Amino acid sequence: MISFTLFAFLQLALTNLQAQGWTKLNPYPTFNHLSAVSFPSADTGYTAGHNSTVLRTTDGGNSWTALDFPEKGEQLRNVLFTNNNNGFIVIGRRVYRTTDAGNTWQMSPLPNYWASADQSYFIDDTTGFVFGWYNAIAKTTNGGVNWQMLAFSIMEDNVIMSMKFANHQTGYLCGHKDLGKTQPMLKRTDDGGITWQEIEVPTWIKCINDLAVISPDEIWIAPGNSPGHIARLYHSVDGGETWTSVTLGENNNSNGVIKLDFFNSLQGRALGNYRMYSTNDGGQTWTNSYTNLYNYEICSQQDIAWINHDTAIYVGYGPLIGKTEDEGLTTENMMIGNIYPLQSVYFIDSLKGVAGGRKTAGVYISYTEDGGYTWNEADVDVPFFQFSYNRIDDIHFRDQLNGWATSYSNVLYKTMDGGHSWNAHPTELPDITFNFIHSFSANNIWGFSKNGKIIRSNDGGSSWTSQTIFNTNSMNLRPVFTDSLHGFIAVVSESSPAIHRLMKNTNGGSYWQDIYTCSDGIEILAFHFADSLHGIISLSDKSLLFTADGGENWEVSEFNPPYFITYIKMFDSQYGVINTNGNFTALTFDGGLTFTVMHTDPDSGWAESSKTFFLKENLGWAVGLQGMIMRYDNFMTSTFQQPANHLSQLFFFPNPASEKITLRQHDYKMLSIFDIEGQLLYLSKNTGHHQVDVSFLKPGTYILALDTNHGMLKQKLVIIN
Repeated sequence: MISFTLFAFLQLALTNLQAQGWTKLNPYPTFNHLSAVSFPSADTGYTAGHNSTVLRTTDGGNSWTALDFPEKGEQLRNVLFTNNNNGFIVIGRRVYRTTDAGNTWQMSPLPNYWASADQSYFIDDTTGFVFGWYNAIAKTTNGGVNWQMLAFSIMEDNVIMSMKFANHQTGYLCGHKDLGKTQPMLKRTDDGGITWQEIEVPTWIKCINDLAVISPDEIWIAPGNSPGHIARLYHSVDGGETWTSVTLGENNNSNGVIKLDFFNSLQGRALGNYRMYSTNDGGQTWTNSYTNLYNYEICSQQDIAWINHDTAIYVGYGPLIGKTEDEGLTTENMMIGNIYPLQSVYFIDSLKGVAGGRKTAGVYISYTEDGGYTWNEADVDVPFFQFSYNRIDDIHFRDQLNGWATSYSNVLYKTMDGGHSWNAHPTELPDITFNFIHSFSANNIWGFSKNGKIIRSNDGGSSWTSQTIFNTNSMNLRPVFTDSLHGFIAVVSESSPAIHRLMKNTNGGSYWQDIYTCSDGIEILAFHFADSLHGIISLSDKSLLFTADGGENWEVSEFNPPYFITYIKMFDSQYGVINTNGNFTALTFDGGLTFTVMHTDPDSGWAESSKTFFLKENLGWAVGLQGMIMRYDNFMTSTFQQPANHLSQLFFFPNPASEKITLRQHDYKMLSIFDIEGQLLYLSKNTGHHQVDVSFLKPGTYILALDTNHGMLKQKLVIIN
């Protein structure tokens, strides 16, 4: 894993962090898969991908800026810029065009309502095509303002993968004739795309991913299959009448060449699966370079843009952004941070936290000591038999140093140094897959299996016993223990249809009783208890229920959330937070009867399979696939009525101030300064200095937040001349 400096993340935080929302901490510049890249010049480039991600670079890929795309939640598969300012993204029959480097976009629909395109190609700044499914082809001659439908048939399964022209009249397209990619397609036009004639290709080719057009009659095609994992191209100098097979070399799978480019008749470049191929003698010889930056099977290259003969930027799922400046012989990783899928997160305090997931060689655990701004890979003692697919599913700490983690197997991991290193603890229990774990003390440890088994150790993990408590298909929500005697757990019964139930234990685990049973078709999405009496559950009908007597009686909350609530945390009998994947966060001050909305963002675009952890009402984290790490900050909660123990204290003077302030509190962890709109302006660890220079602030009102061992202190600061 790449370790970041705090400075780098502060730059991101100063740009993006909103005091009442979620901020991306890892990875940079995105945790969304990337599908397409376009570089109209050496410095300026664009990439697009999942969740309507569009990024721009003006320094050759070293840094990227996120652009706002009009449609949210789209899986963008293409981006093409004809120069630094003019670009296109096509989604079905909607062609989006920008003339100001992606700052704004205008939509021009294709004439046919049923047309579906997902790629584009431009001969020059004004003449271009969009194409895709069901033989759809549309053409523009005025830079994308208007489009003419040239071909489309819902009766044809033809999928056009690529199109390139030798001049304004003669061009070629390629793809496959069936959705299963078993019948290749290659066609030629000599009238600017009005009509197309089919060309025969060698019989073993299943589909054609891309092509290169050297002249009206000289073309190269890239088969989308490579038997024996050997990549091949086919070359024709007579418009496809005859073909010559050219072997590029080893490929990492059987999917063939992804992208193909020729600068001229001699210099060509091809992209395979973690392979880059290069020729400078017209295809007689090819170099073969391995370009996997992570040695990780989930990552895959999707597109490449050659800036010149030597330099290219490639993007892909992972997410991936790579750069080569020597025809692919060496590649540089342009992503910052890890992209390993994360399944679990736990914070010991506001600074120290641990995230777990998986990588190619077994489980993966990382730790932070600055609130999530920088992460380092932990030293994990992975048994040889766990090197195959596995993951860290759950993490729990009983104190600052000692914690346990489950690995979706019968192997547990233990740390005694706050998460820096972990030792494997095989339990040797047959047919046990640990899902959740909880440690009350050094000796008393509880484990839970998806198949309804409770696993106990009374000697610190040296020996384990297993007991079947529930006849259940799954146990998919983390158990909640309020003390060594009282615990709560949600289970799904084996009955058909399956019934979701909430159960309670009052004697240390030997007896569990139902306290809530869902109606048919209703699921328990999340639950939490502050103590043995006060708890809240959320259901799949979007209702919230709360209890003040340990589940004997349940009341329906007056609050109707707009989303499915997937996380609940109660801090005391009255005070708690609910959240759902970055879209929505709300607080309750009365045990769940009512809620105050603190944050809503329906277009947050989180990575899938995310897990959330709130340490306080105004501080939380979330992790997910593609290495997603998010942080939630809300230092504006003092504007709402709260219990007395949450009120701010005066912790600095003078106020108003003009140049410097002095902190009364000396044992703080982090100091933050926000403007009145909630934008983070300043962030600093405790350096031992009690004076803070605020002369950089303009006259006005600000919010100071001090993170201490006793909670978050907040106070207004007035700056005067």
